[in-house]
Amino acid sequence: MHAGEALAIITLILTIATFLVVILRMSLDHIRRTRADRFQAEFYSKLMDRFGAAPEMISYLQSDAGLRLLKTAPPERPATYARILNGVQGGLLATPVGAALLAIGPYAPEGYFGFALAGTVFLAVGLGLLLGGGASYLLSRKLGLLNGAEKG
Repeated sequence: MHAGEALAIITLILTIATFLVVILRMSLDHIRRTRADRFQAEFYSKLMDRFGAAPEMISYLQSDAGLRLLKTAPPERPATYARILNGVQGGLLATPVGAALLAIGPYAPEGYFGFALAGTVFLAVGLGLLLGGGASYLLSRKLGLLNGAEKG
């Protein structure tokens, strides 16, 4: 097996693993949101059943307890720090991998081109993620997303 073939197999395995992890995370997030929505709908339905008449319901909803109950949670906002750190983490992983592939390429028996190509791609992706993380941080800070107060 040539070095290029081994590199292609490793790249394919990493791509499939990344795809599966992303699909799993999205599925788990969807299940969590669906359960929360279902629970909230059932709760409000049971609450409506407990109050027989409209005046009872209105008086309860106007009380402090009723107002606290009906306050909906604010919509989920993306975790800005987590998104920025995920990009930087990917960049910190891909950049040295790319540099290492470029460094060991001349010592490979055959297929230096495969190592050079993979090293260049990893290095470019890593540096792009690092630059993107820095730009995201600066933009998020400018828009006020990091302290929870969004500018309008």
